[in-house]
Amino acid sequence: MLKRFTLDLDEGRVRPAIQVSTYDDIVPALEVLGLYTSSPVLVIIGGASKLKENDYARLQSLFVEVLAPLAQALNMTVVDGGTDAGLMKLIGEARQTVGATFPLLGIAPTGLADFPSTPFPLADDNCALEPNHTHFILVPGQEWGCESPWMAKAATIIAKDQPSIAVLANGGEVTWKDALQNVKAHRPVIVVSGSGRTADVLSHALNGDITDDRARELLKSNLLRSIDMSEDFQSISQTLHQILGV
Repeated sequence: MLKRFTLDLDEGRVRPAIQVSTYDDIVPALEVLGLYTSSPVLVIIGGASKLKENDYARLQSLFVEVLAPLAQALNMTVVDGGTDAGLMKLIGEARQTVGATFPLLGIAPTGLADFPSTPFPLADDNCALEPNHTHFILVPGQEWGCESPWMAKAATIIAKDQPSIAVLANGGEVTWKDALQNVKAHRPVIVVSGSGRTADVLSHALNGDITDDRARELLKSNLLRSIDMSEDFQSISQTLHQILGV
């Protein structure tokens, strides 16, 4: 069953939201939100923790100068976890900075999504929703990672016959779940080398240095690629265009 409502976020931003209870609700939820279309999709997974100041600034610039413009130029729908933290905060702020208009869909567990007048009992590690997102879907769960399969499924449904990719930067334990779900969906996962933590474990694995068995399993898909955060942004943009086939 769907529950439709609006979120009054920072600075008077009112955003449409849908609460779902089963995977069968995804299509009707996207229909209600006006996102049941056929568009290229960019899935954002990972985090932005434990980075040095200059590395964080570089990652932030990657979102402003590459990812947000890419999504805008290709009329993509961007899907992520929707909270006001890490990469989700970076893509929301990048969208605002470049004046983009692409849909930015946040998918978060009901028990962790903190917003004004929330009717849900929240877990201690809850997080506010990012106010530059344009749409939200709240899914069952009270642990981070519950949203992972929902994000991957929603991205596949939105894309239909259009290309989609996942960009993975930094990240912790949940990022492994996100990567696996996107691989299961046969979606290329682009690992941002130099962004730290899970991303660097995976980028090293791509170069033959496997230190985590989870990386070994992901490599079997042949869907992982890496880009170096220190590369020229124009080169990174060209690489992403090539992977998308556009």
